[in-house]
Amino acid sequence: MPMHIQITFHGVSHSSAIHQYLEEKLHKITKHTPSIESANCVFSLDKTDQVAAITLYGHRIKFFADGVTKDMYASIDRVIKKLERQLTKFKEQVKNHKCEPKINEADFT
Repeated sequence: MPMHIQITFHGVSHSSAIHQYLEEKLHKITKHTPSIESANCVFSLDKTDQVAAITLYGHRIKFFADGVTKDMYASIDRVIKKLERQLTKFKEQVKNHKCEPKINEADFT
């Protein structure tokens, strides 16, 4: 199932190149995380800085990161790197989560 991506531009001109670049980056980091269902991306201008903010949504999970640089592509790279780190940490937590074995009273007698 393809991921739904919503992109909003505030004070920045819409560019199909930015749109395509973002889709490629998001597909790369979420292809091994099938629980991510949608992404909300906001690109804005803060004085002279380019801001990229991305929120990933899934079943009972939400990841948010933002990146601020002078270049929009660098901001996207920065926010993708932050999201990669969050997703890797989350997957490790899920992987390492083990239920404690139940102890029978018969084992102590």
